[in-house]
Amino acid sequence: MTKTLLFTLSLLLSSLPFQNAQPTLAPGIYWHSSPNLPGDTVMYSGAFPNTSTPAVYLCNEPLCTSQPTPVPLLDGWEHSVKFTMPSTCVPPYGCTFQFCSSPLPTGPCRIVNDPNAPEVWWATSFPPTSLPGTSYIPQLSAAGPNVLVNPPITNGPPSILRVFGRSLAFTGEISVPSSLRCISSLNRQTSTTSALLLTPTSGPILPQNATCYELTFDLTDFIQPGMAYPNALIQTPWGTTSLPILVTPLPSSGPALNIINVDTDAQGNINTALSMAANNLPGYSLVVLGSHSYTVTSSLTIPGNTVLMGQGPDKSQLIFNFSTIQQSMSAIVGNSSNWGINSFSILFVSAYAGSPAVTTLHGTQNFTATNMNITMTQYNVSNAFRLQGSNFDISNNFIWQSGVCLWPPTDDNTNFQASVTIYMENAQNGAFYGNTMLWHCSAFDMDIVSRVIFEDNVLTCTDPGVIPHGNSISFYSQGTNPENQGIFYAHNIQSRPPNNNRTDWAFHESLTTDGPGGFGAGIVTDLFSNVVTMDGLLDHTSPVGATAMVVEGPGLGQYRAVVNYSGTTSITLDEPFDQHVVVNQSRVAVLATVGSHIISGNYFTWGSVVQAFGVWITGIFVDNVFDNQNNAFADSGAIDGSLTGFGLCYGNVAQTLFYAEYTGNNMTNSNGISLHDNSIDNSCNESFVGPYIRWVMIRNNTIGGVAASNPGACGTINATNSLTTDIVSERNVFDCPPGNALYGNGNNIYAAHSVVH
Repeated sequence: MTKTLLFTLSLLLSSLPFQNAQPTLAPGIYWHSSPNLPGDTVMYSGAFPNTSTPAVYLCNEPLCTSQPTPVPLLDGWEHSVKFTMPSTCVPPYGCTFQFCSSPLPTGPCRIVNDPNAPEVWWATSFPPTSLPGTSYIPQLSAAGPNVLVNPPITNGPPSILRVFGRSLAFTGEISVPSSLRCISSLNRQTSTTSALLLTPTSGPILPQNATCYELTFDLTDFIQPGMAYPNALIQTPWGTTSLPILVTPLPSSGPALNIINVDTDAQGNINTALSMAANNLPGYSLVVLGSHSYTVTSSLTIPGNTVLMGQGPDKSQLIFNFSTIQQSMSAIVGNSSNWGINSFSILFVSAYAGSPAVTTLHGTQNFTATNMNITMTQYNVSNAFRLQGSNFDISNNFIWQSGVCLWPPTDDNTNFQASVTIYMENAQNGAFYGNTMLWHCSAFDMDIVSRVIFEDNVLTCTDPGVIPHGNSISFYSQGTNPENQGIFYAHNIQSRPPNNNRTDWAFHESLTTDGPGGFGAGIVTDLFSNVVTMDGLLDHTSPVGATAMVVEGPGLGQYRAVVNYSGTTSITLDEPFDQHVVVNQSRVAVLATVGSHIISGNYFTWGSVVQAFGVWITGIFVDNVFDNQNNAFADSGAIDGSLTGFGLCYGNVAQTLFYAEYTGNNMTNSNGISLHDNSIDNSCNESFVGPYIRWVMIRNNTIGGVAASNPGACGTINATNSLTTDIVSERNVFDCPPGNALYGNGNNIYAAHSVVH
């Protein structure tokens, strides 16, 4: 071969597109649907280099050392694989699957465990506070290497561990695999198929309560203060997952309890009594109210290590009467840690607009409120609780929002944050449970919160007409923590007056996740270990704690936490992207971290839409009951659903709905399940054209009829444009008007085994 020919051939090769191609890689696995019982469809998201027929094999044991069996695929392409769950899976490992970039024996391959294996998303002590006056390690439960558990204390509360995730508990006999079924969120019960394994403790610890998505363990008799259990495991029939536990030390002994009687020790002056408690620091003080009413004209600041306690909400009452021309101020505020209120009534009769009843300030820890009655009658209603800080326990309270809302009836330009009854901002590791709330402006907004339990509450809208706001788990003020993850919203009873027309509830959701905007996006221009450089300019606000998601190109669907950034175009990840991400081809969006949400076992009656709106990365809507559930207006041209999901361009940044499950929901006289993918109306700065919705599972839902005031579609998979991809709908039951069931379009949508009556 001549030099001229060699030179010409080298130029030709350098111009071919495969010149920059990487060597064949093992498939990357990013997510899978769960649980998947025999006969159900299992869907995996990942990078499968063979775009025509990815090779999947079934193994008989965890390491796949024996000859695997090829798995027939329902669907397979570059970023998704679907197949039917085999009936041959048996405990304790279930089925192991081997994903290969090309058929065996060439490979390379990746082994994954059973899709029914337990997944722990987050865990926490419950209640999340320690006793008032005791120390508490301020490490967040899900942020460090260990889950923190409060120590056993003599004559104190039990040491409870709450665990949240997927595939955590089953009914049936382990010896009969075909009998195993995931426990519904509507039926919390004990379970003998799931356990917590501690070392060196002998024997499994069975849960007190168990569903497929939550486990509760009483560890009081099994753990020691200050001990670490790094090898702790959650065990189910289909495998185990690690859950390292650290028990906090016993509190150091301090000065004796100081009891201050407001009437006898402070001559009826509450502020004087609280000052006496402040002078008792670092001791623990109990400030005791008498069995009568107190009129208060200035804010009360409760010092650290102090509880203000009454004789019961029907006996002790604080009547707050503030000037309506002064600036906004809270009736009760805590700017130190370890404080609480207990067993009295707050009657807020007059205040400047925007004045909350109870406020915990940013940075505080360990706030408790129990057995309280809070009534807000001032002419402009504001928050009953404005919660910041961490480790709060708000339980068994009665809250009544009875005043005029912070909005003129002719203008919807309202102060949403000030109008909600419960407002959380930059709040972490808290629980709001067993409360009764009457509201008519808005029930709640959880804004930039992490690891919050919101359960067993009764939330009743009292306004039969137009209301100004809905209720949200949101991301509006980026604040100090760009994440909104780890929400357990479960077993709540939520209702509005019946027979309202649709306009009364328009855009005022029963429950929505919401988070406009993001931190920027762009094509990857450089990769160096866990440092990623993009061609897009990042927002000046720190994205530390946000999520870097591959939304287009090779490595689609991968996501990592952002731990640092350069302030311009580079971010540092908690761990590198895998090798499937390719420079100059993969597009990364830096989004608020919104996910690991469990919306389960709730009763929604005569309300508006329940939805995931905007960015959503993992999460489930499961076992909820909808009764006469109306719907907010959706985007123009979209068919509505009582339970919906939106992926869209929002705030000029792609807001992706990835990895969602809609399972076991029951609808009576309510619209169906709709997905809205708005990439057709794209205006994102990063020129991303979608799809915004990928990898959604809609399974085992019962949809009966449509809302009387909104006779729209009764169907599912109402994906609103053809770019939507990777949706599975199966085993759903429809009782719908003729021609009003099972809508759908888009790519790689698989629907099977549904029944239409």
